[in-house]
Amino acid sequence: MSTVAGRMAAAFQKVTRLPVNPPDDWKIDTAGFIVTTSRKPSTRRHLFKAERLISDNSGRVMAAVAHTEDTSVSAMVAAMRKADRDAVILATVSDHLTGDGWEIDPMIPGTDSGITAYRAGIAIMIYGDGKVVCSDLTAAIYAESVVKVVNEEMP
Repeated sequence: MSTVAGRMAAAFQKVTRLPVNPPDDWKIDTAGFIVTTSRKPSTRRHLFKAERLISDNSGRVMAAVAHTEDTSVSAMVAAMRKADRDAVILATVSDHLTGDGWEIDPMIPGTDSGITAYRAGIAIMIYGDGKVVCSDLTAAIYAESVVKVVNEEMP
């Protein structure tokens, strides 16, 4: 494929198996994925962004995002699959934490992907890549173990 839009459509079809026409505006937006390509300012390079939207068992919609500066079909497919996997992990972690009594905010302010869990005055931020940030060491270890278990359960 010679155009960025054509490669985007090909990558989207490989991952979702849904037919799509090459977009005129370098954006494909469906219920589960939003993929965009933009030109990096003052360069000839492009940035491909794959955003995977997913709901946990409580119906909270969360997002995971992956980027690449390579606009080949294989690189776009890899970014979409990473965003998809990260989203499934976030939703599953959210379900585990909800089951253990944590309140979930399906985002981390100022970031593309992640969730924030609250309980007893403690806040845990779990980013789309699985990184855990928390000022409470015990809560951080707990959240890291949940993320690790979910990662191990994923195919």
